[in-house]
Amino acid sequence: YFQYEQHRHHVILANLRTTKFKTAYSIPIGGWFEYVSCPHYFSEIMIYFMFAVLLNNTPSIAGENDAKAWIDQWNYHLDISTSSWLPIISRGNCIAIMSAIYRSKHWILWAWVVTNLSISAIRSHDWYLNNYRAAYPQQRKRLIPFVW
Repeated sequence: YFQYEQHRHHVILANLRTTKFKTAYSIPIGGWFEYVSCPHYFSEIMIYFMFAVLLNNTPSIAGENDAKAWIDQWNYHLDISTSSWLPIISRGNCIAIMSAIYRSKHWILWAWVVTNLSISAIRSHDWYLNNYRAAYPQQRKRLIPFVW
């Protein structure tokens, strides 16, 4: 659903250009543009949210083996067992931290996407407000319909 919505809003933006070389900008209308300045960003955030939910690692033997293999790669490259760069973190705690990071990797990616697209939404919304002033729909939010 969210991939469809993202595509639909990209089509709305693309259709604002009537020629290949048009340099003037227009206010997008239709779809979720009635509610937010960047519905394509909101859709992408929701796409990654769904990935994080669907790919979330639940405790399982396979998941633990994947985490162990990932940690073993870090051990090989960084030699955690003899490294002096982690003097206050025991090997067990280091492995526990790395295991938690591994199990949370989809949520970490989602947090990055939210951060990146939120910054872009702020800048895009401010650009619209500065360039269109009173002509820009004042009820539009930046990214999240009815909220922000």
